[in-house]
Amino acid sequence: MDDTTLIDLIPDYVLGSLSSDEQAQVDALLARSQEARDSLLAYEQTLAGLALLSPVRKAPAHLTDDFSKRLQTMAAVSVVKPPISQLPRRRTAWLLLSAAALLILIIGIVFAVRANANARQQQLEQQTIAQIINNSAAHQTVLRFADANNQAHVVFYSVQAADTDGVLAIQGLSALPTGKQYQLWTINSGNTVSAGVFDAGTQQVMRLIHLQAAVGTYKQMAITIEPIGGSIQPSGQPIATGTLS
Repeated sequence: MDDTTLIDLIPDYVLGSLSSDEQAQVDALLARSQEARDSLLAYEQTLAGLALLSPVRKAPAHLTDDFSKRLQTMAAVSVVKPPISQLPRRRTAWLLLSAAALLILIIGIVFAVRANANARQQQLEQQTIAQIINNSAAHQTVLRFADANNQAHVVFYSVQAADTDGVLAIQGLSALPTGKQYQLWTINSGNTVSAGVFDAGTQQVMRLIHLQAAVGTYKQMAITIEPIGGSIQPSGQPIATGTLS
């Protein structure tokens, strides 16, 4: 087969649908032809979705025209189609490539939207933390550890009694055994409600805490050690407690 015919077999080559003889001929072409290697790169990037992540090397002009013509041909196919197994092998390859590229594009868009939403959420949380910590009227509730030798420092910051947001400043907490986390609790008249879980850290960490009710609703805060993900109610005695202002 001539080089032009072999280049036309590259979509089938990418999909692994060539005979052993055809594959050997395409391998030989790729070894000697830069144009063929450019074609292979273009098809692989389409299949793997690399166009979403990095600039694509420009394919030869005749391939771009050929790609457009094939898409137009596929779009003009009647609604009633023969089974895909009966379609010409090259058209089948293009259908599979087009479907894969569309799926990858959709997945890429979904991940991009989620990443932007997460980044925006983190930015808003950091802004809220800064507003609370830097407020001169902020109240500080220091949580005292039952073990007097514990050098950790944990403080809960809140601004107004009506607020449901606060900031937990954590520093120096020792690491826990595998499968365990620290859990923060709010307490009022014997009613204990979870305020979230957090991990140990030698460096100071600021965590935004969303309470189920206004800060003024609660009288105390406490920390216990619970399984990963937290518990519905404390499973042991608090290791630290503090009285809310």
